[in-house]
Amino acid sequence: MIHQHPARWMGLWLALGLLLSLCAYPYLSQTVFSDDDGHILQLAIEAPFLGAYYKPEIYQQLSVVHYTPVALTVYRLMFELFGVTATPFLILQIGLLGLCAALAGAWCHRHTQQVSAGLMAILLIASLSSVWPMAARFYTLHYGLGALFSLLLLLHLQNKPPSSAVQPTLALVTSFVLALLALLSKEIYAPLVLALWAWAAFRKHRPQAIGLLLAMLVYAGLRLHVLGFSTEGRTGNSLLADLQSLQAGTLVHFAKWYVQTHALLLLATVLALVLRPLQTLKNSLIACLLVLPVLAAPHAFIDPAQHADRLFFAFDLALCCAVALALHSKAAAPHWPKWVLLLALPWGVFSTHAAMQSKQQQLSTDPSQRITRQILSAHPLAALTILTEPAYQQGGLMRLMIRQHIPLRITQNCQEALHAQAQGQMVWTFDAQGHRQDPVGLSKRCQPLQAHGPEPVTEVIHPSFTRGVLQWQLHGPSGLQVGIQFPDRGLTLATPQMRERLVRPRDSEPYRLYARQGEQWWFSELRQMTVLTP
Repeated sequence: MIHQHPARWMGLWLALGLLLSLCAYPYLSQTVFSDDDGHILQLAIEAPFLGAYYKPEIYQQLSVVHYTPVALTVYRLMFELFGVTATPFLILQIGLLGLCAALAGAWCHRHTQQVSAGLMAILLIASLSSVWPMAARFYTLHYGLGALFSLLLLLHLQNKPPSSAVQPTLALVTSFVLALLALLSKEIYAPLVLALWAWAAFRKHRPQAIGLLLAMLVYAGLRLHVLGFSTEGRTGNSLLADLQSLQAGTLVHFAKWYVQTHALLLLATVLALVLRPLQTLKNSLIACLLVLPVLAAPHAFIDPAQHADRLFFAFDLALCCAVALALHSKAAAPHWPKWVLLLALPWGVFSTHAAMQSKQQQLSTDPSQRITRQILSAHPLAALTILTEPAYQQGGLMRLMIRQHIPLRITQNCQEALHAQAQGQMVWTFDAQGHRQDPVGLSKRCQPLQAHGPEPVTEVIHPSFTRGVLQWQLHGPSGLQVGIQFPDRGLTLATPQMRERLVRPRDSEPYRLYARQGEQWWFSELRQMTVLTP
């Protein structure tokens, strides 16, 4: 009788999912913001509350490739509640991942009317060593949010709405809201919403089908208005050119990473193929729809440890559910003992433990993380200038700290730090490893650049932003390191050439050129970016 009421088990699924996610907390408790987190937070608190949803000049400062404004709303709410504090973001992230696992289990339980199906889905998700380290990178939040709304949508679409006067309208509105939120969280879930619309239309669930169709149309309209239409990839070339740039060795490296981090899921998939080949293939093909958007992101295959974990998150959840459904079909269920599910638990604990340890070691030795921890713990009463190496890209945190009335400036301009020191201000300096240095020797480490003339750097291509492409080309004498600094962001890019579909600079955003040779430096006067929109 209890199998006929899966809702009664929701508390168990929630408890199990959240318990598994909380296992990640001790390993990641020292996590602080990354450069992406600082950028999102900065934009979220400085933009109008809902402006990013419909104002291109605001949202394009987050991305010109993806339209995912819900993340800005969540970041803004977290800042208003907790300020610039990383721990609440970590708790939110691991709780969200656990909630997604719980809802996946609840959906499999409800679909098959078998408790073990829900348990299997949750344990398969827990065994993915690629999932839980995502919690340490808060900017992956929108993948979890999209999964959350998608899973709620799946549960909502499970039953046909009654034909009473109110229920069809409620079903339409609920379908519309959940689908739109899933898409606004991360458009990687668009194939799922499209498939669900076809499924609802085939089953003649008209209110739900109409709600899904309206959500897709509204999202498409907003996305076209905010981002425009483009077939260019991240390098400013075509998507096909980006895909063709992938080499066989890159794909082999990606395949090895996927097998190592998804071993138990792949074994379960093989078992499902043996017992129920047709159903497993059908379910897996539906899950593969969620891989299609990843083809527009070649960096997922080039650096899977950094990117593929989140880009394949939707597919991984779908494949876990697909395998659990296939193995709990009436034909497959009698051919394997359910107690083997218990073997997945120690596997999941071991793989997650190893992944968490590796991630924690990476975070503890990362120079940027070291510097950011000290910045977040600084509460100076007087002005404080922090000088970092050009590789440090989290200077946007200074705008967040200033918003909390903390007088702090982050820069990679050593001459600016010397000027602050001469005025009697407190100055912190950090080396490339993230360790504090004695500011007394700053003048020796910041000598004027000699023997290269008054303008050692030439702008071959003026720094500009045109049709979503950020580009510049700088030229300097041999032996000089040249690049560009954005003082309002506390950001330095030590690259003489740039052509990428990246975030939109602010209109007339200031920048300066720099050149370096050892401990000798040159900085230009402030100049302005050229921002051209269609």
